Amino acid sequence: MAHWRFAESRPAEMETGLRTENAVDTGDIYRAMLPFDSPQDRATLEYYAGPAVVVNQRTACFAPTLDNFALIYKLNDGSAAGGLYLNASIAVENQTGFIGTDPSKLGQITCRIHNGWLSIDPFLLPISLCSSVANPMPIKNGTENPLSGWAYGFNSVLLVNSGSALDGIAAVSNEKTQDSSPLEIPKALDNLTFRRDGPWTTAFIANGTDVFNATICYISQNLPHKYNVTMTVRSVPSGPEFLAEWSTLMAAENGTGILQQLGIGISPDNTRGRGILDLQAHSGPDLWADPDDGMQHAAAFQNILRLTGDPAQAIQAVIFRFYQMLYYDWPPNFNPTREAKTIHAQEVLIPQHWRGFVVVMAIIVAHFVVTALTMVLFAQRTESSLLGNAWQAVSQVVFPDTQDII
Repeated sequence: MAHWRFAESRPAEMETGLRTENAVDTGDIYRAMLPFDSPQDRATLEYYAGPAVVVNQRTACFAPTLDNFALIYKLNDGSAAGGLYLNASIAVENQTGFIGTDPSKLGQITCRIHNGWLSIDPFLLPISLCSSVANPMPIKNGTENPLSGWAYGFNSVLLVNSGSALDGIAAVSNEKTQDSSPLEIPKALDNLTFRRDGPWTTAFIANGTDVFNATICYISQNLPHKYNVTMTVRSVPSGPEFLAEWSTLMAAENGTGILQQLGIGISPDNTRGRGILDLQAHSGPDLWADPDDGMQHAAAFQNILRLTGDPAQAIQAVIFRFYQMLYYDWPPNFNPTREAKTIHAQEVLIPQHWRGFVVVMAIIVAHFVVTALTMVLFAQRTESSLLGNAWQAVSQVVFPDTQDII
C-alpha cells in the first residue's frame, strides 16, 4: 500500500458535537490529496495554492444492541464460505440526532467471525469487518457537514472481535470420506449476557468468559468535493516506507511512520512531525468525479486498533487510504490540468559552520591565486617550451620561396 502525503485540518469548534456516550468519535477531519503523481513532488512540497479534492473523514463507533442473535456454523457447501457466523438484529440507541432514524436500525446482519486463531498467530486480533445491508443515507434532521453544507451521509461497518470462548470451535472431518459433519454449537453459547464498555458491546457466557466484542462504526461517505485551498508546511525527505512482508507489517516496533502520518501516537496538530501539510479550504464545493482489503490495509487497521483501542480511528485510516487509491488512479487516465501556485524544497549540501565556510573559501581563493600566478610567470619568463618550439619550426619553413610548395 502506498502511503501518500496529504494535507489535513481540524476545526476548532464543531457544529455537531463529539459523540461520547458509549462511543468514540473522531470529529470532523478534512483531508486533501496532493495533485502530484511524483512521490518526489509530494515530498518536497512546501506551499500550494489552487484546487484540490477534500474529504471529511469523520468516523464514529457506537456500542450496539443485539437482539435475536444466534451463532451458526456453516459447512463449505458452495453457497457460503465455511465457518462460524454471527446472526443478529443490530441497532444503535439514542443517536438518531447524529446518524438519523433509518441508519440507526441496521436490521438483521450475518457476519462470519473467527473461530480459531491462537494456533495460527496469537499476535493477531481475531476481528472481522462486515458491512451492513443499509445504504448510505443523508441525515434528514438538518445536521450538516460543515465544510460542504450538505447533510452527512454515513455508511456502517460492523466489527466483531472474537473472544476466547470461540477459539477452537470447528467441524470435525471424517478421515475416510474427508467430509465435514455438521457442528452443534455448545449450549453455553445459546444464552449470552451483554455489557457495554465504551464503543464495544461484549457478550459473555454464564461463567463470565467473553464470547465476542462488537461495535458499529459510521463512516462519512459524502463524495469528495473540489475546493480552492492553501496548503503549507516544511518538506519531508520522503514518505513512510512500504513494508512488504506480513511478519514485518505486524511487528510492534515497525510501521510507526505510517501510523504517525495518520495521527496515531503523535499529536494530531503536529502536522510537521507527521510529515503532512496544513490545510485551509476556501471556496467550493464543486462536484468531483467502494473499495477491497489487502495486506497493508489489514496491518494498518490491526496496529491502530491495538495501540489505541479506538475502532473509529482504525476504520477512518483504512477508508481514507481507499479514497487515496481511487484519487491517484484517476489522474493518469484523464490528465486533468488546473492552474496552481506551488513552492517545492530542494536538498543541497552547504557548510553548517563559519569555520567550514572559511576553510572552503580559502581553498578556492588559493586555487585562483596559484593559477593566476602560474600564468603570469609563464608569460613573462618562459624562453622556450615544446609548444613554442613547434610554432618556431613552422614559422621557419613558411616564407615566400616555400609558399607554393606548402
